[in-house]
Amino acid sequence: CIRDRAGIAEQIFSLIQENREAFTDQEHFLAAGALYSPVGPALLLARTEQYDAAKEVLASFEAHNKEKSKDPFIQYGLARVRILSGLHALDRSCYDEAGKLLTDALPLPCPSSGLERELLAAFDQEDRYLDPNWLGVSVHVISEAHKYSPSKEVKTVFCSVLTHQAVLLHNEGSIDRELLLASMKKAVSLNPADEFARMTFDDARMDAEIYALHQTMSQGELSKASRIAKNSSFQKVVDQFFIFVAQVIEQVEVGEYPDDTSTFFMVSQLLESALEVAPEHEMIRDIAVLLDELEERMENP
Repeated sequence: CIRDRAGIAEQIFSLIQENREAFTDQEHFLAAGALYSPVGPALLLARTEQYDAAKEVLASFEAHNKEKSKDPFIQYGLARVRILSGLHALDRSCYDEAGKLLTDALPLPCPSSGLERELLAAFDQEDRYLDPNWLGVSVHVISEAHKYSPSKEVKTVFCSVLTHQAVLLHNEGSIDRELLLASMKKAVSLNPADEFARMTFDDARMDAEIYALHQTMSQGELSKASRIAKNSSFQKVVDQFFIFVAQVIEQVEVGEYPDDTSTFFMVSQLLESALEVAPEHEMIRDIAVLLDELEERMENP
C-alpha cells in the first residue's frame, strides 16, 4: 500500500543519510537521498517525463511547506524537478513557464556541478540562436545563475547567449546603439576569448563612433569630430572623417558657401582638424590648396 511504500522510502532515506561514506561524490549522495526524500515523488515523476504530474506534486509539496526547507536533499530534489520541468517547458516553447521554473531553481544547491552542467548544456545550442524568445529566457536564466555562481563555465555560456541575443535584436532593429554597445561590453568582459563576441563588440564600437562622428560634423563641431577620429582605433572611422572633409571641399568648390570670409575660417578649422587626425593624409594638400584659393579671393575680390 501507499503507506508501506512511504515507510520504505523513509527507511531508505534514513539509511542514505546515515551512510555518507558509502558515496564517493557529495552530489551523488544528495541525488540519491533526494529520490527518497519528501520531494522524491515529484522528482521521480519528472525523471520519467511525467512533467504535468510532477508539477502538481511539486505545487502540493510547496503548499504544505511554506518556509524554504534547509534540508540539502530536499533542496537538491526541488532544484532537479524545476530544471527538468523548466527545460521541458522551454523545448515546448512555453517561455514564461520555463523562465519561472528555471529561475526558481536558483541558486543551485551546493554541491551541484552536475545540475549546473545540465542547465548550461541546454542553453548552449546554436540551432536555437535565431529564436528571440528562447534567447530571452536563456539570457535571463543564465544572468541569474551568474549572480550566484560566476564560474568560468557559466561566464562562457552567458557570453555566448548574450552576444547572439544582441546580434539578433540589432538585425531586427529592436535594440538601440547604446544598449547594443553595453550588451557587447558585458559579453566580452564575461569571456574575452570569445572571438565572435569580440568581433561584434568591435563592430558595435566602430558604428557608435561613426555615428558620433556624423553627429558632430553635421553640427559643425569640427574639433570634437577630429578628437573622435584621432582617438579611434578603427581605420573606418578615420576614413569617414575624411569622406566628410571631401564633401565639404566639394560643397565649397561648387559655391554652396558664398561668403568667402566665413568659408575661409571654416576651411581653416577643417585643415586644423584634419592635421590633428592624420597629418600625412592626401586630403591635407587639397584642403591647403582650397584655403590658398579662398585667401586669394579675399585679397582680390
